[in-house]
Amino acid sequence: MVPMRRLAAALVASVVALTMGASFALAQTSNAAVTIADFQFTPATLQVAQGTTVTWTNNGPTNHTTTSDTGVWDSGVLQAGRSFSFRFNTPGTFAYHCMIHPSMKGTITVTAATAAPASPSSAAAPAPSPSAAAPAASPSSSAAATQASPSPSPSRVATPAQLPKTGAGGGRAASGLPWLPAIASLAGLGLWAIVQRSRRQVR
Repeated sequence: MVPMRRLAAALVASVVALTMGASFALAQTSNAAVTIADFQFTPATLQVAQGTTVTWTNNGPTNHTTTSDTGVWDSGVLQAGRSFSFRFNTPGTFAYHCMIHPSMKGTITVTAATAAPASPSSAAAPAPSPSAAAPAASPSSSAAATQASPSPSPSRVATPAQLPKTGAGGGRAASGLPWLPAIASLAGLGLWAIVQRSRRQVR
């Protein structure tokens, strides 16, 4: 499977090539062909780049010619299967016809050769001079900036108020515990006294 990136790149390249026009595509070729058949030139209108050689081939059973309207070229009689070539070195529009059948007409449009692309060295932009660079900040200005924006002091964490202790061992609930031993002692003494009295009655 073709990766999606390659497919997208191919689609973009195709769109760019189509929008640049047929003239650019034809300028990259050095040869072009015209067919003579059915009493017509195909294609009847052809656009080529300067220096292109155009070849006419008679593919019909009838004799024909390819003759410039202004006398630039003349193939003479072309029998079936014969060809004639002419190189167009001058830009312009050249109309032609068939001497035997004047109703057969065609046009060759020759575009000027494209200029050579500029070299990479000349196209490269000059590097900016050191004077154009942004000035570095001086130590005094950086110190002033530091003083102007002091570092924030550490935030003070508010401590919650001391809460009263609850449960055993603290608060008012724990204040009654000291008399528990006294009650236990009295209860023990009372029980001991009851036991002693019971023993005396048994005797």
